[in-house]
Amino acid sequence: FLFLLVFSIHGAFCFIKRDSGPECPGANTWKWLIGPVSIFILELFIKTIRRRRFTFISRVILHQSDVVEIQMKKPSFRFKPGQYMQINCPSVSILQWHPFTVTSAPEESFISIHLRIVGDWTRRFAQRLGVKFDLKTGHACSYAPPPQLPDIFIDGPYGSISENYEKFEVAICIGAGIGQTPFSSILKSMWYSVTHPNVSMKLKKIIYVSISREIQVIMLVSIDKFY
Repeated sequence: FLFLLVFSIHGAFCFIKRDSGPECPGANTWKWLIGPVSIFILELFIKTIRRRRFTFISRVILHQSDVVEIQMKKPSFRFKPGQYMQINCPSVSILQWHPFTVTSAPEESFISIHLRIVGDWTRRFAQRLGVKFDLKTGHACSYAPPPQLPDIFIDGPYGSISENYEKFEVAICIGAGIGQTPFSSILKSMWYSVTHPNVSMKLKKIIYVSISREIQVIMLVSIDKFY
């Protein structure tokens, strides 16, 4: 905000003289910034109110390859398969918000995400959840529930291009590593549609390609047709 303020008035004091024309035209940048900045401030205000949505962690599961599954109680949170949300853990950082794909289906009674421990924030967050690390390798080795799980705030959902899969008859899903998480929610929602005949769905065939560095974590999904 300080940068935008100085940037808007930098021509008001005639520090740089023109070779021709009016000697001091004055500050004009604010005319071009007032519209976009007003929209930005409005969006920031809406986010500040929406990000006060508080929820509880109900379950934590440690998977292979430093992946942690976090299940949360479902507040007034509606989403479509493939969308993502942002999470804030005040005990780790008050200001940092991190995006994670929602891996649960809208039909389920909880919200879940799969978090891969690859940085400082994810490691500290995993430690708050009770994940133990091997001192030699630095990888997650075990999980012990802490006396009290940390509080978290959520913001979202945010849109994704994969949320419109149900408008097509054939879907090709290609995911690598932790990037496969968007398809978790989609596949679960598809399964719900198959097991509930009263739910109509245009999709008839899905091709799923899973790419992983480690052969132990490859999940082979073979779903041919939906009726």
